[in-house]
Order: sequence, then C-alpha cells, then structure tokens
Amino acid sequence: MADKGKAPAAGGEEGKEGEDNAEPEKGCCDKYAECIIVTGKAIYVCIIAVCGAIRACLAFCWYPCKERCCGCIDSCDKKLNPWKDDGYTGV
Repeated sequence: MADKGKAPAAGGEEGKEGEDNAEPEKGCCDKYAECIIVTGKAIYVCIIAVCGAIRACLAFCWYPCKERCCGCIDSCDKKLNPWKDDGYTGV
C-alpha cells in the first residue's frame, strides 16, 4: 500500500512502494559533526549576545563617570589657574 502523503506519480499512477527519491540516510560521523556545528553556533551566538550586553552596560555607565572626571579636572584647573575662570576676568 502506498503512502497517502506522497503525491501520485504523473499519469495518475500511484507511487510505487519501492521508490527511493529521498537522500540517503546520514552516517554516524555526519550526525555528530552536525551536532558539533550546531552547538558551536549556539555558543557563538551566546558569546556575541553577552559581549553586546556588557558593551551596552559599560556605555550606559561610562558617560556619567566621564563627565564627572572632566568636571573635576576643570575644577582643579580653575583652582590652580584662577585667571582661566570666567568669574575672575572682570577683576
């Protein structure tokens, strides 16, 4: 009895039971190689996602730290060199 899921052959004939149109079954090494490749891809995607999250977090935290450091440097520069401060130019 032919599989009902197969399309009938041209000319209205039902598919023969002995026909093999499918690819040959993969061997043991091919299956393991495919598993290793899929696992490697999954690990790569996870590493890229974690690195992207760390980068976004550092970018979010870096800007306020940078602004405070620049403000501290400007403040020290004005204390050590008062003539650079705009508040003392009119004196």
